[in-house]
Amino acid sequence: NDRDKKFQIRTTIELNDEGQREVVKQAVSQESVTHIQEMYHNYKRMCESYKDTVFRANMCNLVGDSVHFEFLEGRTFENILDDLYKKRRFIEIIDKIKEFRDVLYSLKDNIPFVYTDKFDEIFGRNLLFQDCQSLKVSNIDMVFNNIIVQKEWTVIDYEWVFDFPVPIEFILYRVIYYYVHGSTKRDSLTTMKIFQLMGIADEKLSVYAEMERNFQ
Repeated sequence: NDRDKKFQIRTTIELNDEGQREVVKQAVSQESVTHIQEMYHNYKRMCESYKDTVFRANMCNLVGDSVHFEFLEGRTFENILDDLYKKRRFIEIIDKIKEFRDVLYSLKDNIPFVYTDKFDEIFGRNLLFQDCQSLKVSNIDMVFNNIIVQKEWTVIDYEWVFDFPVPIEFILYRVIYYYVHGSTKRDSLTTMKIFQLMGIADEKLSVYAEMERNFQ
């Protein structure tokens, strides 16, 4: 309820008619119905974008002013990284994140970045993005606790997906930032210069931080 009315939703875990658990996101105001409907459209877009990769969009159905998601049990990408961190296997953490990065860049709707009015409205304008890769469909919230790792990597939350080009490197920056700063126990990754190890130049960090503030 701290969001703008057009983004206010309620999330519950419910039993369906077959007695199976599912995650239900429902609009709590008339203004937020469009946001709920957009999640279903995001599901369709991402199914196409993730085709032939390890990524999978969690199954979703639109029911009135709510969306119903498959309830998944399993370990998240974050859980796996944390297990490695506890064992101080930092090189394996870096390799695992690089694997995530490489799949992200391999998505078939990878295109050169171009500015759009929608991008400017949400993220602002910065000329450092003239020669970078982006995606036609950009899920900027692929944070590691939103990915269940089974045979495939299932993205369980895709509320913040945009149908205009967003630099892939910003998505990578964002998931690393929220992992590293999501807990003080991961401070060692900061001293290891993890962003630089992922190929993100120092001068880009302040730009991406500004983009994140504008998005919020």
